[in-house]
Amino acid sequence: MLRRSRNNGLGSAITIIILFATGVMHSQGWSGVSIFNTIMGSVLLIILISLLYNPIAGIFCMVGQLLQKRRLRRIARTNKPLEVMTWAEFEYFVANWLRNKGYTNVRTTEHYDLGIDIVAKKDGLTWGVQVKHYNGLVGIEAVRQVVVALKRYKCDRAMVVTNSTFSRPAIELAKSQDCVLIDSSKL
Repeated sequence: MLRRSRNNGLGSAITIIILFATGVMHSQGWSGVSIFNTIMGSVLLIILISLLYNPIAGIFCMVGQLLQKRRLRRIARTNKPLEVMTWAEFEYFVANWLRNKGYTNVRTTEHYDLGIDIVAKKDGLTWGVQVKHYNGLVGIEAVRQVVVALKRYKCDRAMVVTNSTFSRPAIELAKSQDCVLIDSSKL
């Protein structure tokens, strides 16, 4: 699979601009030393600006993420009805619920989690938890996703938690795979 560059062609655009500027300077009669010094000064300026800009943008991004997580954790501790929570609020609610049930090292995974939203430990076992914030029945696919992702996250047991209820096929598959199902009535 081809991966697209993160800079979206910025390097190519800068190279083209430098070549164009070199051609213009040469056509205007600039000496080779003057062209070289001007181009190198411009390149150093671009590098300096990018070094200063990227860390600052990264810091703002990290601060924003920390504030968002703090807000979600605060919401997770309130008595807000499960049905009106967003999926992110519900995920933090479930993480907090697991802590209250004696789970340790509770952490959420990245956004593209591949089947496990939360990893937690209890009684020497590592649990992979799939969180489903649904309006209707949670189907068999949720159980399948968490069971398949166990090895990737080095988990021993699987759990699916929802604010809704589970379909009959999901319940049957969970039993056969030793996957714990927690629906809204248990939360």
